[in-house]
Amino acid sequence: SAGAALTVAVPRVFALSGLPKAERTAAAARIRKLKGKYVDNGNWEPGVQAVLMPRLGRSDKVVCALAAGNWLLELAYLQHCEAAKQLCGPVKFELQRCAAGQPELVAPGAPAHWRRRAEMTGLRAYAGLQVLIVGSAPSPLHPE
Repeated sequence: SAGAALTVAVPRVFALSGLPKAERTAAAARIRKLKGKYVDNGNWEPGVQAVLMPRLGRSDKVVCALAAGNWLLELAYLQHCEAAKQLCGPVKFELQRCAAGQPELVAPGAPAHWRRRAEMTGLRAYAGLQVLIVGSAPSPLHPE
C-alpha cells in the first residue's frame, strides 16, 4: 500500500574500511561474537551487506557499497549491537556526510539514496549501463 514502511533487513555480512589492523582485528571479533560474518580479503565481496567505518570517505569499498545499495555504517553500530546482545537495525547508524572539516568526497545523502533505490527497484547503481571501449584493449576484452 502507498506509504507503507519498508522492512529493514538486519545486515549479517560485514566489511571494514579505514581501520588500522589492530582495530580491524578487534572489530572482526566483535562482529563474530554477534553471530555476524566478517569478510576480510582486502577487496570487495558481493555478499557484503554493510561496511563499517569510522568516517565516510571515498574508497573502493565505499564505491562498491554505494553501487550495490549496501549500508555504510558508523562504528557505533557495533557498540549498540553489543549492548543489545544481537545484530540490530542499522538505520540510526547510516553514514550520510563526510566528517566535518573533510572534503565532501561522497555527496551528502548518497548512501541512503543508493540503498533505498536498490531496495525499492531491485536495481543497483549501474544497472543497464553499457560501456563502449574505443581503441585497443588487452585480452580478454579484445576478441582475437
